Amino acid sequence: MPKQNRSSASLPDPTLPDPAFINAIWDKADNEFGFYFFKRDRFGTIIAKHHFGEQSEYGWVIEYITPTGEGGTSDIENLRPTHWKNAGGEIMTLIKPLRES
Repeated sequence: MPKQNRSSASLPDPTLPDPAFINAIWDKADNEFGFYFFKRDRFGTIIAKHHFGEQSEYGWVIEYITPTGEGGTSDIENLRPTHWKNAGGEIMTLIKPLRES
């Protein structure tokens, strides 16, 4: 049986923002349910924390409020969590393929 390299499994994805940064954006979503892991974006669409960057039923991305091309920055104040289908502006994150059910 080949030896598995377990150390590579814990490496962060270099294409994604830092987890603390993602959490700070997540905390900006509307918390109507009393659950930390399910919230609503600004359109009222349900998003799930563990579906960050995914093209799924509860997937969400980080969207710029004011796009960088219009003078917006990557400061937390200019970013918001948005369901991937509702993101009509510039987004900061890559979208992963749809999850297999």
